[in-house]
Amino acid sequence: MITATVKHNDNYADIEFPCSEAYLSAKLMEIHVDDLSSITHYISAITEPKELSFLKDRLVNLDELNYLAKRMDSFFGDEETQFFEAIKLEHFTEMKDLINLTFNLDKYTLIKDVSDMGKVGREYLLNTEGCIPAHDEDNPKYAQIGRELLRSGHGIFTEHGLLFPDQNRPFEELYNGKTFPAYIYDQCLFVGEIEYEGQTEFIYLPDDERAIQKAFRRLGAESPENCSVILTDFCSEHNKMFDLFKNILNNEGIYTVNSLAQTVNNFVNPQDLKKLSAVLEYADVSDSESVAALAENLDTFGYAQGINDYADLGRWWIDNHDELQLSIELEDYFDYDQFGSDIHEEYSGTFLADENSGYVYIKYGRSLQDILDRDEDEGLSMGGM
Repeated sequence: MITATVKHNDNYADIEFPCSEAYLSAKLMEIHVDDLSSITHYISAITEPKELSFLKDRLVNLDELNYLAKRMDSFFGDEETQFFEAIKLEHFTEMKDLINLTFNLDKYTLIKDVSDMGKVGREYLLNTEGCIPAHDEDNPKYAQIGRELLRSGHGIFTEHGLLFPDQNRPFEELYNGKTFPAYIYDQCLFVGEIEYEGQTEFIYLPDDERAIQKAFRRLGAESPENCSVILTDFCSEHNKMFDLFKNILNNEGIYTVNSLAQTVNNFVNPQDLKKLSAVLEYADVSDSESVAALAENLDTFGYAQGINDYADLGRWWIDNHDELQLSIELEDYFDYDQFGSDIHEEYSGTFLADENSGYVYIKYGRSLQDILDRDEDEGLSMGGM
């Protein structure tokens, strides 16, 4: 976590990073920042971590600071200490360098304890290669690697141990100082790519509309219409729903997709999301208003997952309706196929195959058209720049 005090005129706000766009905007409004599109602000203090105190008393891009905090939040074990020691070694003070350093920690190995050569060798390989075989921990080769590392004379004394920069490993600049590299921090439903004049930005939906607007601004695009926007990843197994959202993106735009993603993201239970995917296929809709109507009325639908014929439907129906329970003695004489056919005729449901395999129907005597024909003021509030 990075805690910074932001000053605007004579007003101060303590802001904890990483944070959401909504939280950041709210904190800036507290100190009467009128133009929330302005991302550079004066930092009067860094409360934590103290190793970043060189950022105080200067103008800092808060979006860069937030991205840096997200990257630091992913540090594991001694990586944060390693990061701070590498900052001091390289004399980094600019946000661009700090962000790029988070992607280059494998270039700097910090050894805190040199009493066990095998451990030194393992730690070095773990940092530079990312992993070692679990069954191979006692291999004497690690002690040899540890001894060779210490004999190299490349270790630099720090207050936390010896820091070994790998001179043969290039320092990769993934961040160009303008558009952020792809990095999923919070759980999201979709990952989107925005391309404009050879540059790429990534968005993670659903998100605050201001975050999407900032992505377009970082690219220098005046409007989404000037950009190529695609959905690249769907954090779910429901490919048909993904295809539907991509179609809505093409027809209605990224802000509509973002608003709709927020509606769908409210389904925290994976079974509800699977049911929604089946209902969407059943209804065969292609526009955002219809998808929103179905999502908001999901309880109106029944979904018998994995049911593929009348007999299975008849059995499922009896098993899931207490008032229809059969005695064991009668089960062999009951015509499940005919009963399932009667249920189908009454409820006019649909058997689905493939990823949404099952039977979908409407409960409570409503019609599909009745659910879709809701008033416009009950629909999604679609945003835009």
